[in-house]
Amino acid sequence: MKKTGLVLLSGCICIQLSAQPPGKNWSFNDTVSTASIVRNIRYVEGIEGKAALFNGYTSDWIEKGTELNPTSLFIEAWVAPQEYSFNQSAIIDQEKDFNKGFFLGINQDGKLTGALSVNGNWLSCMADQPLPQARWSHVAMAFDESSGIRLFINGKCIQLLAAKGKVDYASDLPLMIGKTQTKQTPTYTEGPTSKGEKTWMRFNGLIDELRISDQNPSEKDLAAQVRKTGKVGMQALPMPQMPSANIQEGPFGAYYTRLRYTEGWESLWKTGDYPDIVVRFPDIPIKYIFWRGTGYIPAIVSENNIWMTDQSLEDYGDGQCFEAMGDKQCRYSHVRILESTPARCVIHWRYALAGIHNQIMHEDETGWGDWTDEYWTIYPDGVGIRQQILHSDYFDTDTYQFQETILFNQPGTKPQDNLEMEAIQFADMDGQTTVYSWANGAPGSFPSPCHQPIQLINIKARYKPFSIFQPERITKPFNFGWVEGYSTFPCWNHWPVSQIKSDGRNASSSDKPSHTSLTQISGKEQLVERGENNTVIARQMVGMTTDSILSLLPLARSWNYPPSIRVVEGDFISKGYDVYQRAYLLERKSVQPDGSPLRLVIEASQSSPVNNLILVINNWKQQEPEITLDADVLAKGKDYQYGYIPTLTGDKLILWIPLKRTVTTDLIIR
Repeated sequence: MKKTGLVLLSGCICIQLSAQPPGKNWSFNDTVSTASIVRNIRYVEGIEGKAALFNGYTSDWIEKGTELNPTSLFIEAWVAPQEYSFNQSAIIDQEKDFNKGFFLGINQDGKLTGALSVNGNWLSCMADQPLPQARWSHVAMAFDESSGIRLFINGKCIQLLAAKGKVDYASDLPLMIGKTQTKQTPTYTEGPTSKGEKTWMRFNGLIDELRISDQNPSEKDLAAQVRKTGKVGMQALPMPQMPSANIQEGPFGAYYTRLRYTEGWESLWKTGDYPDIVVRFPDIPIKYIFWRGTGYIPAIVSENNIWMTDQSLEDYGDGQCFEAMGDKQCRYSHVRILESTPARCVIHWRYALAGIHNQIMHEDETGWGDWTDEYWTIYPDGVGIRQQILHSDYFDTDTYQFQETILFNQPGTKPQDNLEMEAIQFADMDGQTTVYSWANGAPGSFPSPCHQPIQLINIKARYKPFSIFQPERITKPFNFGWVEGYSTFPCWNHWPVSQIKSDGRNASSSDKPSHTSLTQISGKEQLVERGENNTVIARQMVGMTTDSILSLLPLARSWNYPPSIRVVEGDFISKGYDVYQRAYLLERKSVQPDGSPLRLVIEASQSSPVNNLILVINNWKQQEPEITLDADVLAKGKDYQYGYIPTLTGDKLILWIPLKRTVTTDLIIR
């Protein structure tokens, strides 16, 4: 066995040889041998001195010229994985194609795995339970020619694989720390295109006190050594969390910001300080988030940091999905704030229907293909209107999916930690309701009520997300995508956050962010309007509530059956109700205002109520409106909010009046 200057950090990573004087180690105090290649590794507090933080994305530690060929082999280290890889990620690795050499690492579920080749046979030994995330564990693998492989966790032998023979070392290969030499396909991959993708598997977290020796200690001595440190189970790293917990309530508006995830993930993004958008409220603890980690697919977030979302438009072809979640680097997907006033916020989200190799669905020789514009109009009551505009020549021949009710699961949680088993409730416009359970997997169908225009998701939070659609809306369950024994809800972790090239990877562990799909609407089941230039338009209302699903009926009726309004005084005309803005549109007829007030009659009723009134008035010249409601003068800020938007074609006034009425109402605006 050749002496090698191998060191990872000052805590100690060394090769220890019995052929050298007793007790001789090689420890190099933050230096590395000239044969080492070390990239994107940071040093933090460890077991003794410093530990190496591997970011899981770009960290490399490669030792060349390390010839190992002992008859007995003992490898030990202290580790604290921040999250697990998608297949086997190495703590230390000198193997070739998993049929020669040796490997010590963890698998996709965080289970310690030790493997090596003996007499031409690849032998693998695996723990029954995962290593804890973000906490210190001592791990070791021992091999002896007469007894085989033993695995140790925290000084205790937890697995034994009997074998006799010599190790087939791969000493011509470099010694890799924190990265597996052989590319692998992520386990539990679904789609045919994704199954063809192989990638490097890297350790994500801390490694310290890594030693290789040809002396196997007794279990008693090893356990005593581990106990002496007092570090078993201690918190070593923060648990990753999708960002939103620290966003405080505050003035209503849309804000550019940078919402950060882990250090390693953030290091990938070549972006500035304001790539993301948050909409917040002063009196309700929810927020809308447009974040790179979801591909800018918008999410509405509860008071306890549970994220609810919907997917982008989607099509399928060439063995994969084409959608915004395939655009891992946000090459095509982007967001911008169009309006942010006390009356409302408007966010424009534009994206291509992209595959995992950045190709665009139906891309032709001009480089164009299927694109979507979405406009999210969000009001001070926390209710948002989503308008989807698909630009495609193929709507009549392909089966596009417009809507898919999706929950995000924070790292450390499974779907059942965030969702009640009776996960969804529907109501129709007459108030008939039904609840559906996922206790035994996804329901086979949603037979009642006959139409499902209102849905409420029973997340484990005070504020629960709802969606409202057209009265004739129907939907169906998302009925595949769960790993037996992990969850009865569908669950995948190729998105959000993940950078692997995959359009479908079932989650088998809660170590990283994942998503759960409950409903789906596609093809001719989706209610749409046809627009100009081969555009197809769909709509949806979203929000969160602390009340029952039936409390949403007035809101749904006010949107689906809006009361009519009449202009009874003033130089204005009514342009009708725009469901895509949740607003009545009015316009001044003359270029020069004559000073006359605008007087409206709103013909509300039980079946067509007012549930917070929004007016958009074009060619409004005065910035400060005065409003009288049924002879009562309203107070700005308390009784209404307004936004004044200068445009190239005439200024417009946005009025937000928190008003609930089921009777005819007079409104005067001066």
